[in-house]
Amino acid sequence: MRTLSITRLASISSFLFLFLGVLVCPIHSETLIPLTIKKGTSLIKLARVYCHEEKDWQKIARINKLSPPYLIRSKSTLQIPLSLLNVEKLSARIATAKESVTLMQGNNVLGEAKSNDLLHPGQTLLTDAEGYAYLVFPDNKFTRVAPDTQITLNYLLRLADGNLKTELLLTKGRIRHLIKQKLKQNETFRTRTPVAVTGVRGTDFRLKVTSDGGNIVETLSGVVSLAAAGDAVAVRKGQGARVAKGKAPVAPRLLPASPEGIKLQAVYKALPVVFTIPAQNNIRSHRVRITHDKDGNQPLYETIVPTGKAVEIDTLPDGHYFCFVTSVDQGDFESLPAGPFPLFLRTVPAAPFFSSPKNHSISWDSQVKVSWLQSDQAVAYQVELAEDKDFQNILVSEQIKEAHFLTEELQPGTYYFRVRAVAEDGFSSLHSLPLSWKVMKQAPVDMGSGNSEGEGLTIQWAAVNETSTYDLQVATDNTFKDIVVSRQGLTDPSCTIKEYMDPGSYFLRIRFSQDDGTFSPWTPPQKMTVEAGPIGMEHIALVATFFLLILL
Repeated sequence: MRTLSITRLASISSFLFLFLGVLVCPIHSETLIPLTIKKGTSLIKLARVYCHEEKDWQKIARINKLSPPYLIRSKSTLQIPLSLLNVEKLSARIATAKESVTLMQGNNVLGEAKSNDLLHPGQTLLTDAEGYAYLVFPDNKFTRVAPDTQITLNYLLRLADGNLKTELLLTKGRIRHLIKQKLKQNETFRTRTPVAVTGVRGTDFRLKVTSDGGNIVETLSGVVSLAAAGDAVAVRKGQGARVAKGKAPVAPRLLPASPEGIKLQAVYKALPVVFTIPAQNNIRSHRVRITHDKDGNQPLYETIVPTGKAVEIDTLPDGHYFCFVTSVDQGDFESLPAGPFPLFLRTVPAAPFFSSPKNHSISWDSQVKVSWLQSDQAVAYQVELAEDKDFQNILVSEQIKEAHFLTEELQPGTYYFRVRAVAEDGFSSLHSLPLSWKVMKQAPVDMGSGNSEGEGLTIQWAAVNETSTYDLQVATDNTFKDIVVSRQGLTDPSCTIKEYMDPGSYFLRIRFSQDDGTFSPWTPPQKMTVEAGPIGMEHIALVATFFLLILL
């Protein structure tokens, strides 16, 4: 066990030494490429293998401050000017570019970057607040570029021995590197920022430029070297380290725990997509990422949610996705991601909207016709009629093709109805909002006694409740276009009509006020007959006068 620890320590020391060599080398106006020296390599042999000319060893010696006898140690690092090296210049591929991603050469804007464009050495990729990019490098190296990020490809080249050298400059924002295969001894993949240098052999890590100009490194797998101000630290899996401008890196610390207990619905049938993230101690917020792929490389949506607040996503199109969630603590360190959680959103066809009857309406008919807006994506509708708003006591449950439904004869009472749209593939929408109505028993109307003269005609009906008032109309036709009697605001369920009415048939209807201040529908028309009164002396006198006038 002791031997293993010493071996690991030696490996890490060698790893850090490589990057410390980068920082202590003299500042040079030309791009310098680090070369790791193999055992038995001399300066002349190095120039013969890697450079255009053998004599270039002399310039290499001057730059690296080597003096006779020009001894170089095995596994040490020398800085070689790019102009001296015999290399093949390569480019990274922009596998994904979403929303606004700009490609630049120095200060010149080249245009909008699109998927499958190339990022050449010396070019810069700039994402806006909604933009994302995914870069693919040779030999299984990948970089995710987050929103509001600026990253430059300083160089990407293949040496004469076939090894790759890559250097990026992160000016602002966040990136995540994934190096799937361990780098060879003379390969490098490093990222500079204005304050530090990170390098790896094979790992998965995030690198961030903070608002104060510092850096944060968070290692998801493997080991990352973070070097600055002549010092370096090794950041292992599950650790993070911070470095401020002009200072050495702070000792690594543990990342916050990943969120647990996140549960998503099997299918979300309406927007917004809503779910909760269980509370964690010392966590300030959560980062939620939605991607097209389970590896998280094709981002679609990203948001920061304060702890304790539900996640609400209202901008997704229908489809199959994957969700990743991380926890961010008070020190801005971010956990390893929880996920991927499958997310399926299907909102078409949507839940139907009712067109009639009006919700909470009153029906004097025992049969009620319910209609809703028809959906082009629906081939059928699943309807349910219940006596309770929770639909525990369901009276009818069936699938129909029409966008309307006629109930059977219903007893007086309150009923609830809902409907789902069914697509051709069998998918069903959410239930509509429940529609309710009240079936009223036809109130018996007593025409009472009396006729068109004398004491008048008294009409009585069953009271609805103690607080209702009533309106009454009498017309000569059942459409109530010719109204002969109208009463409003009757406080009692009765009315005496003392106006003279010609004998004959009439139609009567009543409505009453409801608790919300509105009126119920008019009751169905009921027919009433007004009879002529008995013949009296005044009628005989009137007829005699009429005939006398004729004779005269």
